[in-house]
Amino acid sequence: MNLLSVLGGSAFVMFNKEVAREVSVNGAIVFGQLCSSYESFSKKKMLRKRNGKHYFYLTSETIEEETALTYKQQSKAIKELEATGYIETVLMGSPRRKHFFITNKIHEHFSSDKRSTCENEDKAEKADSEALQSDKRSTLAIPKGKGLPVQKVNAYKDKKEINTIKDIKETVNNEKVNREELNHYLSNEYRTRGMPKELVIRVINEVQGKKDLWNYEKYLRSCLETTLKRHLNKIRYAGGDLPNNPYEEESMSAKFYDFIHRIE
Repeated sequence: MNLLSVLGGSAFVMFNKEVAREVSVNGAIVFGQLCSSYESFSKKKMLRKRNGKHYFYLTSETIEEETALTYKQQSKAIKELEATGYIETVLMGSPRRKHFFITNKIHEHFSSDKRSTCENEDKAEKADSEALQSDKRSTLAIPKGKGLPVQKVNAYKDKKEINTIKDIKETVNNEKVNREELNHYLSNEYRTRGMPKELVIRVINEVQGKKDLWNYEKYLRSCLETTLKRHLNKIRYAGGDLPNNPYEEESMSAKFYDFIHRIE
């Protein structure tokens, strides 16, 4: 039984534990609802700008309907959020209604936490790396037969690891990459840059014959780029004229060229 589906997926309120610890549980609930309402008003372009700040309003009835908090609980939570600097309120409009502004504290607070976490992780990773290097140096310094046994490293990878890499290559080549669509796209791109259609097709056919390519798109683009440079250099050495604006050449008249079925 899925308990969340029984409770109702749309009957939850966004709740941040860090805000709850700093302000209060009710303050975190009200703040979560204010953030949700801000996003909704922003998408609908219903925010009111005043003194460079974007405000929106919510009635106490709406907040109670969304959070189940009474007017008294809401008022206390809003005062706590204002005191801690998460929101600002102002009365404006006719009739006068309480409008809310969400400050940048939430961004600064969580951005600093994220940076601190990343720095701690980097320090821990660096310490582990240094410890590993120290262990390797210590092991190499011990004479053979008088300390830890010298480990023999196989020159070839384990069969299981080789099979795993092979499966990844096959996945990249066959499932994750839509080769036909990629061929169409690169065919049009390099033909607009001055590469003859027959030459593009020949390069693509040769690349398609390759097996176990780790990155099909990168390899194909590299081959096309090299062939294009050689083709343009050949024209220069022969004293021919290069196209002044290759994007106005033949293939720009069609948005999508089927190079497989429409060879002229």
